[in-house]
Amino acid sequence: MTFAGLSANTTYYMRVQALNASGAPTGFTTLPSALTLANPPAASAPTNILANQITANWTANGNPTGTTYIAQISVDPGFNTITSSTTSNAFATFAGLVSNTTYYMRVQALNAGGAPTGFTTLPSALTLANAPVVAAPTNILTTQITANWGANGNPAGTTYLAQISIAPGFSSVISSGTTSNNS
Repeated sequence: MTFAGLSANTTYYMRVQALNASGAPTGFTTLPSALTLANPPAASAPTNILANQITANWTANGNPTGTTYIAQISVDPGFNTITSSTTSNAFATFAGLVSNTTYYMRVQALNAGGAPTGFTTLPSALTLANAPVVAAPTNILTTQITANWGANGNPAGTTYLAQISIAPGFSSVISSGTTSNNS
């Protein structure tokens, strides 16, 4: 007999008895217990996105409290190189990430017996760039100045927006421009 409408990641106990033609029952025979599989988690948007950190989020999708989840993060959409986090929370915070880099995330649930669901793909996220570091201006002439800064660990290809003003609070910007250089 197939029982339906059961809860995910729950142990069920079963028994059976036989009835003769007139309906007289035998004693019950205890059958082996069975643990239902966990539901795949449902994706949620990442939060706490910083230059070196992202929090992956998901919902339990009907799994009971205490369900174990394995979250993975990678710079590779194929997840050939991963960092994993095992948790019973509906989130995992990954730190020590590279700034201005896209990270791909996924999560799976395990039932109490350790049987995994398939992976649920979570939204990818781009870490913030690190704030540039101060460097002295160069090429100071009567009508031009070259602004300089350090990348502060940002990968090649990071875009910078530079501005110049005669007001220290930048209430008016004389000129601005974007570049992927450090000057």
